[in-house]
Amino acid sequence: MIIIRVGTKKPKDFHVHKERLCRYSPFFRRALDRDWSEAKSNIITLPDDTPETFGIYCDWLYNISPFRVSDVPSDQDEEQKVSAFNIASKRYYNAYVFGDKVLDTGFTDMLIDHWMTHMKKWHLYQLDHLFKVFNLAVKGHPVRELLVDVMLYVGHNGWSDLTFWEEDNNREALSEITKALIRNKGKPINQNDAPFYKPNMCQYHWHTKIDTACYKIQREWGWLREQ
Repeated sequence: MIIIRVGTKKPKDFHVHKERLCRYSPFFRRALDRDWSEAKSNIITLPDDTPETFGIYCDWLYNISPFRVSDVPSDQDEEQKVSAFNIASKRYYNAYVFGDKVLDTGFTDMLIDHWMTHMKKWHLYQLDHLFKVFNLAVKGHPVRELLVDVMLYVGHNGWSDLTFWEEDNNREALSEITKALIRNKGKPINQNDAPFYKPNMCQYHWHTKIDTACYKIQREWGWLREQ
């Protein structure tokens, strides 16, 4: 077992099987190389991360669904629903940043699937954190196409705010969205035809770039190996 010590003010220790960390994460695989000090002590410290985020990752490592997309609360008004959704989006984003850090592309692909399921079920498309994912992703990453498609088919509440687009970190997204609008000029755009409404979200997954199986299939293989 490996101890993962997470956080600084109130660090929390997680005990995780080495083989699970190494199976899914090149970051942990390298950290646990026999020549690294972490491998000798069996302790890895993650002071810049939070126990909540690593707890989500632990659920993923042990084949537990880290997110359950809840039903839209019937006793909340629109403002309360938006607030609850924004809190959930922040959790998705923080987990995505961690997954990107530890190079676990299956984890980040899974997060995008759950995140979009949440958006579609709640009919809320608050995209501020998805813009941050766009900026975090390398050029050519399929997840960038997701933001473009959501903007094309659904829009954004800051679409008409010029100051939003004048921010340096949003200009590249604006360029990609503008190209998509030009490509679709004159074509009817129906929200129900959006690619992200299809059951298979693989076109937004990194595995399509590196020619490997989707995390769902890999999980099935891993589950069968463990039986």
